[in-house]
Amino acid sequence: MRSKRKGKLGLLIGALLMASGVVAAGVIVWNSSDTGGIVKANEAIQTGDVLRYDVVGQRDGAPVSGTVMITYLSVSEDRSAMAIRTEYNGEMEYWVVHALVTQLFDPYGKCIGSQWMDTSHGDRFVKRLIDYFPRTENGSGVFRNAYVGVESEIAYMINVSGPGYHMKAELTDSTVEGMYRWDKREVTVRAEWDVVGDGPTMYSLGPGAVDGGPLMLQQEGDIRITCNGNDSALFFMTEDNLNSMDHGAPFEFDAELSIPDGKGTRQGILAPGLYYVICANLNDTSFTSFEYEVDLR
Repeated sequence: MRSKRKGKLGLLIGALLMASGVVAAGVIVWNSSDTGGIVKANEAIQTGDVLRYDVVGQRDGAPVSGTVMITYLSVSEDRSAMAIRTEYNGEMEYWVVHALVTQLFDPYGKCIGSQWMDTSHGDRFVKRLIDYFPRTENGSGVFRNAYVGVESEIAYMINVSGPGYHMKAELTDSTVEGMYRWDKREVTVRAEWDVVGDGPTMYSLGPGAVDGGPLMLQQEGDIRITCNGNDSALFFMTEDNLNSMDHGAPFEFDAELSIPDGKGTRQGILAPGLYYVICANLNDTSFTSFEYEVDLR
């Protein structure tokens, strides 16, 4: 379940702060050489393509809205690198937009299902990806639900939940050729959760690393969770937490089984269903570890 992004944010140029109602812009360069591997760009995207997303949400109970436009300035011939301009306006701080945009131009996460969705391009068959983004510029993590076309790999909708706020971005317009024919057929999508069995599962995290993912429990069991790092955060989420954030709630987790402030142990009883466990090592110099052990009943 190790969490590895397909690409890495290499260079960010432009405004880093944005006052309400002021348009800001930046250029993000994403290159496979950052990861030492070959990263294939989305086959649907061509140089010059534009995606427009309308954003609505709330922060501390107050409504927030805006728009995000992504312009693909260049796509290399071998599709291993892209240069992207992001423009945004409305009542959104830069760090909120960053959490959105990194998922809009490069949808990422563990797949937990698929469905038909009513979009601006008509009914489309999408897969649902879930992902924890450990740090934004204000230091907090966010949880993201993404609905991505099974053929186009373009995000039709993203829900981002952070401390005290929630943002929903929906694709409202695009210049991508072929959008009228993609994602119009139902295909088999493999779920990317781990089926939980008896016994312990342990993870070791290097400086700044994040690990974990979705778990499927097929029968009731007792769980014991231990986190061994002082400067770390472990969040355990139920299916209700996941769906609540997907429908407008700020960042939430199971308080009884989570360890948000470092070392500790939690235990409880789990009913069959989908869960999500994630641990972030917020220390830049040392390792940490966490483990969970399930005793099926």
